[in-house]
Amino acid sequence: MSDESYERVSQELFTDVKEFEGTADLQGSDKWEEISGHKSFKDGKFLPYKDTDSTWAIGYGIKIDEDDIDHFEEGITKEEADSMLTERLHESQEQASRLIYGYEDLPQDVQEVLTDLTFNMGYGTISEEFPGFLEAISDRNYPLAMAHLKFKSPSSLGLREIHRDDTGDKFSEYYSTHKERGTYNLNKLQRAYQDSLDTSTDDGVFNMLLDKDVFE
Repeated sequence: MSDESYERVSQELFTDVKEFEGTADLQGSDKWEEISGHKSFKDGKFLPYKDTDSTWAIGYGIKIDEDDIDHFEEGITKEEADSMLTERLHESQEQASRLIYGYEDLPQDVQEVLTDLTFNMGYGTISEEFPGFLEAISDRNYPLAMAHLKFKSPSSLGLREIHRDDTGDKFSEYYSTHKERGTYNLNKLQRAYQDSLDTSTDDGVFNMLLDKDVFE
């Protein structure tokens, strides 16, 4: 991908990732202190904190090596946090482009799902642990991609009795631990699917696939 392609990281995705990773207001709140053990935004600066996987991060979920903690002990400004996020999203987009042949031809919503998953989970995790999802994306089968993203072993799309489980133990590990973010990405895939439909086609199969109960 050329450097110009980095401009395709939309402001919407940039803003949404901030929300998912923790805004300055959230990181400076009592709620954040309860979650992470201390407030990581004080006096106008972001401070290092332990992420959910027990690795160190700063700003908007940017991983930092434990050996570099001292470098960040004085914190970083909002502007520096924005810059680090922009750079990391660009890296994630470039990595996401290697997951799917013809990435550049995918709808923007689908590109952003792949970029966010790569940012959040890592290129290695997505490439190794999401084969069914990536195959469905490659085939432009967005409903099947949705099923693979949300459920452990989706054998078909319309079998609610197989997929639905109020305890959640049939959900994928990704969705079980990222329900809000997962729903956000499912909605993007559904939007891409709806946009791809021939508007003259209207039958029960398409209506069933777009029924949110299939994915709830």
